[in-house]
Amino acid sequence: MAEFPTHKRLKDMTDEELQAFRDELQRRATPEEWAAFREFAGLMADFATFWNSDETKAARGAASQIFEGLRDFVPILLEELEKEPDAAQMDVTELVQSPKWEEIVNRATARLEAGDKQKLGDVKTITKNLFADAYAPMLDGTASNELLKITAKGRRADSFTGTAVITTANGNKITIEKFDELQGALSVSAHKLLAASLTYLADTNFFRSKTGINPTVEIPIIEYGEANGIQLTPRIMDTPEAQDEENRLADGRIKEFKKALRRDAHDVSSIVWSGEAGKGRKKGDYIEMRLFSAHSIRGNILRINFDIDAATYFVNAYITQSPVALYRHDNRKPNAYAIGRKISYHNALDQNRAAGTECTLSVKKLLEAAPEIPTLEAIEARKQRNWKDKIKKPLESALDENIRVGLISKWEYRDSSTGETFTAETSKNMTWARFSALVVDWVMIDAPEQTERREAKAEAARLAAIEADKPVKKKRGRPRKNRGAIEEQKGGD
Repeated sequence: MAEFPTHKRLKDMTDEELQAFRDELQRRATPEEWAAFREFAGLMADFATFWNSDETKAARGAASQIFEGLRDFVPILLEELEKEPDAAQMDVTELVQSPKWEEIVNRATARLEAGDKQKLGDVKTITKNLFADAYAPMLDGTASNELLKITAKGRRADSFTGTAVITTANGNKITIEKFDELQGALSVSAHKLLAASLTYLADTNFFRSKTGINPTVEIPIIEYGEANGIQLTPRIMDTPEAQDEENRLADGRIKEFKKALRRDAHDVSSIVWSGEAGKGRKKGDYIEMRLFSAHSIRGNILRINFDIDAATYFVNAYITQSPVALYRHDNRKPNAYAIGRKISYHNALDQNRAAGTECTLSVKKLLEAAPEIPTLEAIEARKQRNWKDKIKKPLESALDENIRVGLISKWEYRDSSTGETFTAETSKNMTWARFSALVVDWVMIDAPEQTERREAKAEAARLAAIEADKPVKKKRGRPRKNRGAIEEQKGGD
C-alpha cells in the first residue's frame, strides 16, 4: 500500500497517494467521525458542481455587471439628491412616486454616460471621498512638520550615492535618496500627497492604537485631483461632438495627473526620517523610518503602503483638522502652502483655543514656517539691505494666497503691546526691529467648532481624576486677547 507524503499539498498528490491519505484519515477517525466527514465532503462536492455549472456562471456574471453599474451610479445619484432640498424631506416611497425622481435619475444617468466610466475588467474600488467637506481629521507628527521646513537651496547630494542628509533644528535627520532628481527638497504637490495619505490613514485606523494598524490607504484619484483644482470629470456639453472632445480632454488630464502622482509618491518614498519619536516618559525614544514602502495605481485608485513603523508612528502621534482649501494652493508657491499648514495646525490646537490665540501667530513663527523666505542674517551675509523685498513682501504674498484659496478671509498685523493694527501698506516704513516684533491675526473660514469636544474631554479628565482620587489639574490658559479691528470684523462675518 502506498504511503502519502506529508510534505505535499493535496492537489499535487497522485491518485495512489490520495487513496493512502483517505485510508489514513479513516484509520484515525471513529466510525461516527468518518461518516460525518463523508457527508460533509459529499455536500461540498455537490456545491462545487453547482457553483461551476454554466447556469451559475452566467448568473454570477450578470449579477457582477449589475453591481458594477450600481457602484458607479449610486454615488452620482446621491450627489444629485443632495442638490434637491425638497427631495431630502420626502420618505422613499413619496420620493420615488414624485415627478422629481425621474428628473434626478435622468440627470444622474446623463452624468454617468458622459463620464466615460471604466470598462468592465478595470479595477473599481469604492473608497470614501474625504475631500468633500471643508475639513477632515489628519494624522500629523514631528516628521511631517519638519519636512515642510526644509529647502533644497544650498543643499548638495553626496557625489557617489546621490543622497542628501539634512539635519533639522531639533537635531533630527532627513535622508533623501536621489536628491538631485527631486523638485526642491520636496515639492508642494508631494507635500499635498503626504497630507492626503495621512488623512486617509487617520480614517482607516484607531487613534493611538498599538496593534492592528492598517498601513495601506486608497485615495480616489478623480476626487483628489478635483480637490487640487484640476477638472478631471468631463463637463456636460451641448452636442455629442463637443461631449466626445470634452471626454478626450478629461482623459488627457487624468493621464497627466496620474503621471504627477507617480512622481510625487516616488519622491516621498525616497525619504527616511530619523530622530526622537517619543514624548513625556518616552522622550528620547529613537526611530528611523521610511515614510512610504510601496505605491501603485490601479484604475482610478492610488494605493499607498506606509512603512509599518511610519504608520505606527503617525497613528500614535497626534491628530489635527486638515482644511481641504490647502489642496487648492499653486504648487509653485511653497511658502504659501507651508504657512497655510502652519496657520491651520495652530488654529486646531486645543491649548490655543483655550487661550484665545488660535487665530494669532507672531511674524517670527510664520517666517520660520516658510521654507523659501530667507532669514535677515542670510540677507546681511550677502550684503543685501532689501529685507522688505526678500522677507516682508513674500510673507504678505503667502498670506494673501491663503485668502485666495479660501483658508482665511482676512489678515492684519498687530502690535501686541499697544493693540494697534497695520496693513501691508501702513507697515511698509517700519524698521526690522518693530516689524519682527509684530503678530499676525487672521479669520479662518469654516473652521470646525470644537468647544463641545474640548469640554467633553475636560469632563472625562475630571471624572477620571475623581475616580483615581487625584486632584484635578486646572486648565492653563489666559483670557482671549483683544485683536482690534479684525476681531470686530470677525463678529460681523
